[in-house]
Amino acid sequence: MADGPPKWTSFYFGAHAGYGWGSWDGGMVYTDASHGDGFDATGKVIDGEGVVAGGQIGFNVQTGNFVWGVEGDLSWSGIAGSKRLLPYPNGYPGNGSPAWDFDNQINWLATVRARLGITSGSLLIYGTGGSRSQMSSRT
Repeated sequence: MADGPPKWTSFYFGAHAGYGWGSWDGGMVYTDASHGDGFDATGKVIDGEGVVAGGQIGFNVQTGNFVWGVEGDLSWSGIAGSKRLLPYPNGYPGNGSPAWDFDNQINWLATVRARLGITSGSLLIYGTGGSRSQMSSRT
């Protein structure tokens, strides 16, 4: 006796792990800087990378050939980067050149999204859309 096509109605959960990287590109603002004092407000880059790991949970319902559902995930992140920037690369008049140390880290990531798809035999084609959040720290 042959089994029929798969049924996509189910509760599921799992774990995931990966690696991420990225860059912060931006200019600096310094309220004590004045025109012509040598302050370098041009774009700066701080690169970051690290491990990401977490879990997801969700539920799908199949109605005819349509599948809909909801899924959420939460991930710990070790993505971090640091850099020493010199706001006065040619020296601050009378004081040398101060250094600003920046540390950026993404502490965690979370998403919640809806799923809508269509099945054909054992194939499920779907799209998702939703919201994401993250906790970052900068020092």
